[in-house]
Amino acid sequence: MESVGDFLCGIFMTMYWIFRLIVTAISYLQIEFPFECINTNAEILLLFLTLICIICVFKRVTVGGIIYFIAYCAYFGPDLFTRMKAGLTSDTMGNVMVDFIAIILAAAVVLNIIISKTRKVSNKKGTDWFYQGEKYDRELDERADKNNYRIY
Repeated sequence: MESVGDFLCGIFMTMYWIFRLIVTAISYLQIEFPFECINTNAEILLLFLTLICIICVFKRVTVGGIIYFIAYCAYFGPDLFTRMKAGLTSDTMGNVMVDFIAIILAAAVVLNIIISKTRKVSNKKGTDWFYQGEKYDRELDERADKNNYRIY
């Protein structure tokens, strides 16, 4: 994690995974909830796959992000397409929004990984800018103590 965008993508992935975990558990227990699970068995498999992909994305592995994108497009894409084709109603609006967010989040994660792979990283340490100029070099007085005291 080198930038705020990398961190936010990872956090949003994790938050969405927790949300889908809750939706799946509520659907499995057959409790009424505004958001519904498309296919409970496929969703459980997707949750395990997503957990592996989250770890890969935090480690900046490109294949993990691509698998995450393909899995989410394959799972949420057809549902989004059929719901949009049937027309938006107040009952389906929440599920359409959740499907759309899933696909957009997966695309953002893949783009973030690809962009961060091409981003140039500086070889310098964070404080090198301070010590580069002679203007900031410490000038010692002849009366200065030059002993290196160590306390053990």
